[in-house]
Amino acid sequence: MSDLLPLRTPHWVPLSSGVEVTSWPLVDTGGVFVTASAREARAYAEALGGRLTTAAEEDELWSAAAVRLLPLPATWPAWPTRETQSARIMTELGPVSESALIAGTGKVWTSDPAADGHACNYGWHVPGKAATWRGIPTFACVSATLDARVLQPRASAHNLDHSDYSQQVRVARVAATVDTTPPEYKHPLFRPLQVTKITPGEAAEALLSAIQVVTGRTPDVPGLATIVGHSALETGNWREGFKNWNWGNSKSSTEWPHTYFRTGEWLGGRTVMFDPPHVNRDPEHIRQTRFRAFATAAEGAVHHLRLLTGGMYRNAYAAALRGDVGQFCALLYRPTPDAKYGYYTGFETRDAAGKVVRTAVENYTAGLRNRMREIDAVGLATRALGA
Repeated sequence: MSDLLPLRTPHWVPLSSGVEVTSWPLVDTGGVFVTASAREARAYAEALGGRLTTAAEEDELWSAAAVRLLPLPATWPAWPTRETQSARIMTELGPVSESALIAGTGKVWTSDPAADGHACNYGWHVPGKAATWRGIPTFACVSATLDARVLQPRASAHNLDHSDYSQQVRVARVAATVDTTPPEYKHPLFRPLQVTKITPGEAAEALLSAIQVVTGRTPDVPGLATIVGHSALETGNWREGFKNWNWGNSKSSTEWPHTYFRTGEWLGGRTVMFDPPHVNRDPEHIRQTRFRAFATAAEGAVHHLRLLTGGMYRNAYAAALRGDVGQFCALLYRPTPDAKYGYYTGFETRDAAGKVVRTAVENYTAGLRNRMREIDAVGLATRALGA
């Protein structure tokens, strides 16, 4: 078809079923996700020497994806433009390589059989088996064993020319290459990266509950405010959401459920960025980008509080409960006088001559105090304790 958009060259990722799929739904040369009618979607697939994916393959690739997004639906008639919806998706994805298999960016047209003049669409997976997701009904996946449900079940209500902001194009073809999935993503305890957002009030309430579970005590306002502020500092005020419910960006060994994502560390007087295994195979990159993965908000919050209240950070937590922000930050950096590492690496501020004018602890402490003021941590703690 002459009106098809020019496309970025797609990357192909093999699935265990013997086909390979485009790592992302199709993206045009302007960097915008393609939306199309079923008729147009078939033309795109044919131009790439393939076919549209099936619903079963969509389940399979969701299970195998390195990055999964939660749905970003809109309500009729306020549907966003293709460009606006694509920008929302790109914001949620963050710095993800186009060679990484991603899922959840939208619904797709499939090659499953449909009545004449109609086409099947399917997708927008959400993990778990709940009958609703944020007030929206969910439906069983085609693959019954998948621990997920979908907002769009496999159905053929639309004709071949229907198109909207959510209808993307994913292409499959007979696998022509060997499996290039990094071995780290095949580890039995690997969990695909998933980002979930909550409100500041929900974060404060979850942290309060975790403190009560772990310690059997209820903190006062200054103590809870310090813990809430620290969580906000480590997660960017919760705006970007939690990566696999990891409340404190805790690193992980392969002995625990884990995921991978890009991160920066202050090393040798500068910020060094580390990329996950599908981008960089260097062992240090792999080690630095491996983080604990939790199944629920409660599980992640309890782990975070146990990390602070037990072992090397127990004195830091005691300072936090007293509302002593400075001592809390100092003991997080070096829990004991002879400790060579701590909870954070931090960075020093130096003048033009190279003299240290503010230590890593002073910078971190100032950052925490500023963050507490920014989010009104005292107000959040007060409301959580009064709930």
